[in-house]
Amino acid sequence: MSAIAVTEPEAGSDVAGIRTSAVRSGDEWVINGSKIYITNTANADWLCLLAVNDPDAKYGGYSQIIVPTNTPGVRYDLLGKIGLWTQITAVKELNKSCDRTLLAGQDATTLITAAKLFACNAALRVATECLQLHGGYGLMKESMAGRAFVDTRVGTIGGGSDETMLQYLAKQLGF
Repeated sequence: MSAIAVTEPEAGSDVAGIRTSAVRSGDEWVINGSKIYITNTANADWLCLLAVNDPDAKYGGYSQIIVPTNTPGVRYDLLGKIGLWTQITAVKELNKSCDRTLLAGQDATTLITAAKLFACNAALRVATECLQLHGGYGLMKESMAGRAFVDTRVGTIGGGSDETMLQYLAKQLGF
């Protein structure tokens, strides 16, 4: 398992602004600097790290160095993320509401319609983010992100398109 270490706290993903340096010392590289937002670090066996090894060479002075994650001096902190959670919680609560309504013997059609509409769109937003995160690889048939995107896209069309769901909900609300 691998991860790509490019982004830096002071430079973002602006490659021209990275400061992490790599200096050859015998058979090893001495790397000095820090990276941030490295997707998959917690599971990675190694990093493909971008570092400056010749500051005078401008864009030609960079090296990609394979760094095992168990190398002394390599450490990481998991960062707490925001967003897309308040959606997972909403889908769970909508589903619980559908269950309660059905178990009470009441008509849950409107709730189920809203839950389907919201859940399918939340899943599509997550899949779209994953696809974007994977870049060009996300567009390959072999990519799990690409497959997830295609599979979740079906939910906004099949079993009642978003437009059909919205028309039904509008009628139920008196519009």
